[in-house]
Amino acid sequence: MPPSIKYPCVEGYYAKKKYLDEVVGRDLHAITTLRSDADCLLLSTGPHPKRRGARRQYAGKVNVQTLSRFEALGTMEDAPHLHL
Repeated sequence: MPPSIKYPCVEGYYAKKKYLDEVVGRDLHAITTLRSDADCLLLSTGPHPKRRGARRQYAGKVNVQTLSRFEALGTMEDAPHLHL
């Protein structure tokens, strides 16, 4: 790959940990769609419940149809058309 390329754009097949670890290790930033079978999980931020065992690591799956669990950060100063 030419050294001028910093953002390789690939299809969803390459959205795998093994590929992405290699890309990040080469100081690149991959842009890809998610695979159709991808499971994105929300990290749990609540307090530890009063029970035995480890605290819960995930708070459930991400539902892209309902964005109520995400926090709006506003717009970027450089690009006011982008809403984060």
